[in-house]
Amino acid sequence: ASIGMEVGLHNGLEKMFGSAEISRQEAAQMALNAIKAPLVEYDNDNTISVNGATVQINGGGAKFVTTTIAKQQNISDRTLTNAGINNTNTGYLVEFGERYLPNLRLVTDDDDFDRPSHTWIYKSEEIGTYVDYENLVETFTVGVTGKDLYDTLGSSTIKEYDVYYFVDGEAKDDIKTSNMIRTNTKEYETTGKGVLTQVFVDHDKKAITITSIHTYLAQAQSDYNEKKGTLSLKVFKDDANGTAKTVDVEEVPGIENYKKDDYVLVNWAEIGNNSGTNGKYEIVAVSDPETQSDVKISKYSEESYVVTGGTQYDYGKRGIYKNELGVYATSSLKDHSYILYFDQYGYLAGVREFEGTKNYLFLAAYDGTGSHMGVKTFPGAAVFLDGTMEEIQIDVTETNKNLSKAGKGAASNEIDANNYPYLDAGDNQYNRWFPISR
Repeated sequence: ASIGMEVGLHNGLEKMFGSAEISRQEAAQMALNAIKAPLVEYDNDNTISVNGATVQINGGGAKFVTTTIAKQQNISDRTLTNAGINNTNTGYLVEFGERYLPNLRLVTDDDDFDRPSHTWIYKSEEIGTYVDYENLVETFTVGVTGKDLYDTLGSSTIKEYDVYYFVDGEAKDDIKTSNMIRTNTKEYETTGKGVLTQVFVDHDKKAITITSIHTYLAQAQSDYNEKKGTLSLKVFKDDANGTAKTVDVEEVPGIENYKKDDYVLVNWAEIGNNSGTNGKYEIVAVSDPETQSDVKISKYSEESYVVTGGTQYDYGKRGIYKNELGVYATSSLKDHSYILYFDQYGYLAGVREFEGTKNYLFLAAYDGTGSHMGVKTFPGAAVFLDGTMEEIQIDVTETNKNLSKAGKGAASNEIDANNYPYLDAGDNQYNRWFPISR
């Protein structure tokens, strides 16, 4: 057991109990640890044979298995220095995977966001790239200060180690040795609520790598294109107009079922490090947001928080760019309901007005005759999608707010995309379809 602890067989399994059932994740972690574990051999060959199988019952002194052949180091290039086990061998440590899985290779790498990672390769086929969580020392999903990093890393590590900082895969200098100090209590602009900031420390390389990953709300501009294998999105990065991006299913699997106007969460990263194409970003992850639909908001602070059902929800750093609350004053919130979109950390990624199930009516005419003093409603004739015709009552004040986009006294009374006249004359007839919620 002590040797198993020393060679890393228990890494990532600290919370597992020996008598409990193990999960698939734990089983996979055990297999990974075994592949990466260095082999040991024993001085004495004290064995017995059980049904043809050789079982070692007393191993004597344990020694690491080593080799001097560098090209055989497919899993790790660790050398034997101070192993802790009584050892007379020297050279490179031989891992289980190097001995019994010679076609499997583990390569030090970085992922799309420049987090320290490892890439597994079998023969010439890449299996996948995985973050090196063994070197992860802290994770933040809120604003981070220099003091936070000072407390996490310590003064000596900050001074002695090289520091690398990346935001969505792009190298930045917002966080550096000189500002990771105890007195720096100001949050870095590149961090914030809903921003995943991770701190990695590699003591062998004396390197500190810090990464910040932003999450954005995006809207599908069309159905997934089966012929091209692509999905067109509008990403709300800096404003409500959004940035157009196309996602390829070969790069981001799982996008095949999205339809026009679906809302998704995306992460993107700078591509082409050191290749002359820096500054170009591509979407590398798409996921579904958590939502709350048809909710009433009792209070809000634009770009800060909303309150619904007595619970306050804060905006994520990138959640303010798809925000339809700013259209209304607090006094009119009771007349509207909303859809709240949440990121994977529980912060608001966007807020839209809830439209409900849209129906339509054809407004054939309305009667606005007589004095308008104190008139709040006009009767109207409406035709519905099922062919029925009913008399309806039109709220004049609220309808005028919505219809007269150009404002009273517009140059033209023609009904077009920019100008809907007020309901102020009995002979006006719209003769057109209008969306309603009912």
